[in-house]
Amino acid sequence: MHVGRLLEKQGLWNSLYQLQLFAQDYVRAAMTCVRFYKAGARCYSDLNPEQLTNARSHIEHELTTHWSAKGRLIVSTFCGL
Repeated sequence: MHVGRLLEKQGLWNSLYQLQLFAQDYVRAAMTCVRFYKAGARCYSDLNPEQLTNARSHIEHELTTHWSAKGRLIVSTFCGL
């Protein structure tokens, strides 16, 4: 995703996050939430714990939709015929 790299290099984190959600790339979206959590924090009280909650929900979504209970990747097939 070259657009994602460009947005990251330019520091356009909100746009990158929206793109990741649109592309259903929930693991990278979770990583961006962690960046939001730490961004601009000079002390502990500046941290935004809501972003960690968002990151957790993205990871949980990824696990429940793409991984089985046995830890195997669920591969869905789509036949557009």
